[in-house]
Amino acid sequence: MKIDDDVPDPGEVIRPYPRLAPVRNIGAAAAAAVSPYRLIAVEGSDGAGKTTQIELLKAALTADGWDVRVCAFIRNPLIWHSKARGKYDNWDPYTMALMYASSLVDLVNREVLPHLASGGVVIMDRYLYSVMGRSEARGCDRQWLTDLLAPATLPHRTLHLRTPVAECFDRKAALSTTFSYWECGVDVHGDDGLRFAGPKEAYRDSFIGYQQRVQDIVEDLLKDTDALGLPRAERETTAARAADWVRAGLAGSA
Repeated sequence: MKIDDDVPDPGEVIRPYPRLAPVRNIGAAAAAAVSPYRLIAVEGSDGAGKTTQIELLKAALTADGWDVRVCAFIRNPLIWHSKARGKYDNWDPYTMALMYASSLVDLVNREVLPHLASGGVVIMDRYLYSVMGRSEARGCDRQWLTDLLAPATLPHRTLHLRTPVAECFDRKAALSTTFSYWECGVDVHGDDGLRFAGPKEAYRDSFIGYQQRVQDIVEDLLKDTDALGLPRAERETTAARAADWVRAGLAGSA
């Protein structure tokens, strides 16, 4: 995989330098000014239907007149190369958590806070709980993760898609004949031989064991938060219920 990098070489003169303005609106004061009703995290297992539900929720809120931005730390250019290298070299869980936390903090400070400050709504395609759930399932300490993610923690509400993990696997299997080592949690639940190849059912068992563990951790993390749990991502009914819940919060914050 080729990674394009436009960072100037040492000694190369280029203007403006740095390319971007500094990030200054950060920390507790910035977080305190955020309305939790305008920051919506969407969490769920791989294959739970997050992408579809986010698209439908964004369309519904945009039709209501809100300026909606979808943000995803997993796609932050900051970690493109590191993520590819980390997965290829099978970095340890703490190192991977540090990388994802860096991406999340950068995204919150550069995109999320400015958009919220302008009066808009932000939908997070995975937030704190994805990092914590996946990392804790791999052995990372919960308190360490909580402290690590503190700079990215803003007042928010969470939509949790609790689609049964076996159903999630079947959805993914219907779309692809290959399976992700990481989504299947092979590093913690599967046979190491699956790094080379393996039958579909071997990936299925690993996927279900790992994703169920993550789902259980996320459920525990969310139990005392402002969250709406949805038993499965049924396209129209789930979208309508999610939109009504978000709208009620937005109306109360106006």
